[in-house]
Amino acid sequence: MAESLWDGIDAYLVSALTADLGAAAGHASLAVQTVVNTAEWEPRSWTFPVAIVNGETVSIAETTHFDGNLHGDLTYQYVLAAVVSTTSYASARAGAKVLGKRLMDSMLGRVALGGLADDGGTERVQDTRLVRMEHFVWPDQGNRNVFYGMARLDMDIHTTR
Repeated sequence: MAESLWDGIDAYLVSALTADLGAAAGHASLAVQTVVNTAEWEPRSWTFPVAIVNGETVSIAETTHFDGNLHGDLTYQYVLAAVVSTTSYASARAGAKVLGKRLMDSMLGRVALGGLADDGGTERVQDTRLVRMEHFVWPDQGNRNVFYGMARLDMDIHTTR
C-alpha cells in the first residue's frame, strides 16, 4: 500500500507486468525484459521487449453516499503497452499481437487489483475495466531496418473515497 493510491496502483501494475510478461512467467519467446512507469518514449535506453505503465489522468465524480457526506467516485485512466523491436514489419506486428494477448490475460486475472487501497483505507479499488486494445507498427526514425510493434491496452480503474 501507499499513502497515495495512485502510486500504489503504479507499483502494483509494474509488479504485475513484470511477473506475468517477464522471464519468470516462462514464455518461450518475447519475455518482457524491462517494465517502465513513464509517459516518455525512450527506446534507446530500454531492453526490448518492454512493457510500459502510464497513468496520468483521473476523472472525479462527486456523489453523496448513504452517510450524507460528499464522496468521490474516481476513475484512474491507464495505458498499458508492450513493445517489441524487430527487423521487419511482419514480425513487429506478430510480436505486438502476442504481447497484447499477454497484457489482456494479465489484467483480466486481476479484477479490482486485489482490493488495493491507500494506507489509511479511505480509498479502495472497486473494479477495473479493459476499455480498448490497439496494435501499432512503425519504423525507427533513425534506422529504417528497425520496426517497433506495440500493443496498447486502455484500462479504467474505479475507486471510491
